[in-house]
Amino acid sequence: KVTNTGTESHRVGIRIMIDTMLASNDDAPFKVKGTGNVTTIKNYDAATGIPDSYQVYDSLTNPTTIATGYLVSNGEIPPDRVQFTNWREISNNYWSYVGYEGGYLGDSAVGIYWDPASLSSGKSKTVSTYYGVGVGASIDSSSNTSSKIGNKEIGIEVKDSQSGEGVKDASITMTGL
Repeated sequence: KVTNTGTESHRVGIRIMIDTMLASNDDAPFKVKGTGNVTTIKNYDAATGIPDSYQVYDSLTNPTTIATGYLVSNGEIPPDRVQFTNWREISNNYWSYVGYEGGYLGDSAVGIYWDPASLSSGKSKTVSTYYGVGVGASIDSSSNTSSKIGNKEIGIEVKDSQSGEGVKDASITMTGL
């Protein structure tokens, strides 16, 4: 949830990036619902359809650690774009990054975007995504099973999508951790 605590309207977009290293594999491959195995950079948007869920594996052939992510669930606001991409490429780019479709995945990551839209003074926008790690056999990505592993510290920065400068007139609330 982001709240405009300022006195003027602002264009606000939200991007969540997840570094998907699993076990000792920093080049963790994906399985995307409706697509199958994803081992190169893959982009989704409203025109191509946002997948409901995805999985990340330390190994597609002999997995020992699996994570599952849900992008669209329970009538929540779906993301406008999702990228299965390279962490080093996406982490230093703000809104302009578009991964080269079919390019080298390498240090794998997921980028989830809700594009900038006007947010009036005092108004809020809430978005959700779910991601959890499990150990063992494959998880059916069509199910709604999720698990929580311990308490994790998450760092959040609110930045202007054009200049990259920090924004101080924002409030962020995270629930479900």
